Amino acid sequence: MDAHVTAMVPIKKHSERLPGKNFRDFNGRPLYHWILDELEAVDAIDRIVVNTDADEVIENAPEEFDVEISERPEYLRDDEVTTNIVKYEIEHGNSDIYMHTYCTNPLLTAETISEALHEFADSPDHDSLLPVTPHYMWFYDADFKPINHDPHELERTQDMTPVYEDNSVLYIYTEETIEKTGHRLGTNPLPFEIDDVEASDIDVLSDFKVAESLHQLRTDGEL
Repeated sequence: MDAHVTAMVPIKKHSERLPGKNFRDFNGRPLYHWILDELEAVDAIDRIVVNTDADEVIENAPEEFDVEISERPEYLRDDEVTTNIVKYEIEHGNSDIYMHTYCTNPLLTAETISEALHEFADSPDHDSLLPVTPHYMWFYDADFKPINHDPHELERTQDMTPVYEDNSVLYIYTEETIEKTGHRLGTNPLPFEIDDVEASDIDVLSDFKVAESLHQLRTDGEL
């Protein structure tokens, strides 16, 4: 792939629902180490930027990984600022393609990241990549109206038309996308399927324990 690619990982010090989750021991290492391992293994990535306000990451990550630390300015240290962090890093970067992912997705693999980058690079009609997970189950909206099925006609779940979840595991876009929409998704995103294991996301303690168990099973070759 000829395009220059920057991968960004925002790592914040504060975690509201699970204190210190980004630095907790996850199968023998701090949680944030696992995604940096996977990013380093992707040949298509030229530059890895860690945007953080955490002293532990600032001091230790460059010793363990080939990453650049972007110390987060004070005005970007609120809990809901991902899009602003993306804009900040793009303003300070110079790449053809940008992507970002999170250390709370420790089961995402280098192979999947590489496949997503190559599919996006080979899809010039699309201005961004949307990570989705298909769900084959009976869904209802907030008014309990069926979304994807007729409740009076029993359909096997494996035969259903899936409903897709934006799993937020990784996003890919260009500087032009951000300038045009002000968002990580453009006007014509490329859907990219990621299975529910790799799409595991850690918000609370139960998520952490489940992800850690799945990760160990995969490490042991049992998943």
